[in-house]
Amino acid sequence: ADGSFTVTVPKGAPYLLKAFNDSQTLYSYAASVSSTGQVNINQLTTAALYNANGQMALDDLYTEWAAESKSVTEANIEQAAAVVVANLRSELSAAGLSEATINSLNVFDYAFTPTAGNAFDGVLDDVTFSYTCSVMACTSSYSVAGQSLTWNYDIDTSGINFDLGNIGGGEIPTGSYSLKITTTVSGFSTSTTIANIPKPALSLIHI
Repeated sequence: ADGSFTVTVPKGAPYLLKAFNDSQTLYSYAASVSSTGQVNINQLTTAALYNANGQMALDDLYTEWAAESKSVTEANIEQAAAVVVANLRSELSAAGLSEATINSLNVFDYAFTPTAGNAFDGVLDDVTFSYTCSVMACTSSYSVAGQSLTWNYDIDTSGINFDLGNIGGGEIPTGSYSLKITTTVSGFSTSTTIANIPKPALSLIHI
């Protein structure tokens, strides 16, 4: 009812996550496997990954993640997430988040309760992000409470600091096994295979 779910996966971080239904597709990133951590999947995590991916479609990145995770690194994603926070600083502040919270806000794992009156959840309710792609390029659209928001991909992110806490420097570990991950949300399933990882040992990640 509150949108939370749990996925059990073998070792092989970092992970690119995808959740979708008939109306939208959302993406997120998990730097490592944790039995207690939280990973958010929403329009802000999608916007961050879109920026980290050079403002290109994320479906190919998801399909080819085993190879592409070497170029879309943790550093890329951290900077892109900081850009999201910087562009929404006014909205986050108006919602009631403190300056200290905003400056350390990691949209990928910020813990919040999705209920009326929660500051961060209120921002998620108001902010929309979408993109469309042609053969040559993609165009994106951002809005807050139905009003178009001019997005600055080169905005100053000074003062915004957080650590995604990745294991292995952002690359898939080398090995001789293949990992197939299947995720089902609202009756829709999708799967991807990651090649050349070490022999897996089951761990738990809360999403």
